[in-house]
Amino acid sequence: MYVMNCEISIGNIKPFNYCNSVEIESSWQIFSDECIIKLPSLEKQLQKAINVGDRVVVKLGYNGLLNTEFTGYVSRKGNSIPFTIYCEDEMYALKRLPTIVKTYEKVTLRQLLNDIIPGVKTEVPDITLKPFVIENQTPAQVLQRLREEHGLVAFADGNNVYCGLALLNETGSVVKYGLEQN
Repeated sequence: MYVMNCEISIGNIKPFNYCNSVEIESSWQIFSDECIIKLPSLEKQLQKAINVGDRVVVKLGYNGLLNTEFTGYVSRKGNSIPFTIYCEDEMYALKRLPTIVKTYEKVTLRQLLNDIIPGVKTEVPDITLKPFVIENQTPAQVLQRLREEHGLVAFADGNNVYCGLALLNETGSVVKYGLEQN
């Protein structure tokens, strides 16, 4: 018999192993992965301790064998019953970085990403953009613009940012949890 387990870490709160439900939407096709965590309404102290911007790690599995299924940040809190926590992946942090003003006559995609998000590991093809103007945009807005105007795919996977053509190698694996099957 399989027993589902979870371990949820939020900010500085001691990890807890219970919830009403966890919904994760993750795909290279969407700009930002999202996670919705619902907790019992009895957790008033926990509700007060959780803040927007807190780091979140959700691990799920069976019989104590847990896999990290989501990492990101609390983007907002609900005030309904059950208590709902809305989370976003690394794009949340990129949306909060200072805006950028920069003009390029000609720039490679690698150089552009290194300029707007220094220190973040990126995987990109050899693409040159010309001309490219950034007017008061956050790094997340620039990535969204690359998706919309140039047809490039941009997404975050942990601390890595991928940007390029849709024909990428598989960056993760599919994990399926069968509820009420055993």
